[in-house]
Amino acid sequence: MFPWRVSPHDSSNFFVSAFRESRASWSTFCVLWTILFTSWDHRTRSVMHHHDQTPNPHMQHCLQACAACAQICDRCADDMIGMEGGSHKELQDLCIRLCIDCADLCALSTRWMSRLSPSTELLCRACAELCDRCASVCEQHSPHHPLCGDCAVECRRCAAACRDMAAAMA
Repeated sequence: MFPWRVSPHDSSNFFVSAFRESRASWSTFCVLWTILFTSWDHRTRSVMHHHDQTPNPHMQHCLQACAACAQICDRCADDMIGMEGGSHKELQDLCIRLCIDCADLCALSTRWMSRLSPSTELLCRACAELCDRCASVCEQHSPHHPLCGDCAVECRRCAAACRDMAAAMA
C-alpha cells in the first residue's frame, strides 16, 4: 500500500525508535499510522471557514471541551495515584488508566484540531468513545473519590462536543 515499509526493529526511523522507547505498543503505532495515512484527503471540509482557515464555532467548542477534559482527567488520575484502593482497588486502577488515556487523547485532539488536520474527524470519533468510557468508570468510582464526579461530567461534555465536531466534518 505504501512505497516504504516500517519495521518495529528499524532503529534508523525516528518515529519507530521514539515509540519503542515510549510506553506505547507497536500495535498502537501501527493503528495511528494507518489512521493518519488512510484517511488523508485533500477535499475542503465544510467545518472550516474557507477565507481565513480559522476554526468555526463547532471546532472552537470542541477545542475548549477537549482542553478542559484533558486537564481534569490528569488531575483526577494524579489525585488517585497512591490512594488506598481497599475493596474498590480494581475499579480505582481502571479509573486511573482511563483518565490518563482520556487526557492523552483529548490533548492529541486539540493539537490535531489546532493545526486543521484532515484526520480530525476520525480522532474526534475515537475521543468521544474514550470519553464516554472514562465517564462511565468515573461515575462508578465517584463514591470513593469526589473528583471522579466532576471528571465524569467533563468527559460527557467533551464526548458530546467531539461527536458534534465529527458530525460537522462528515
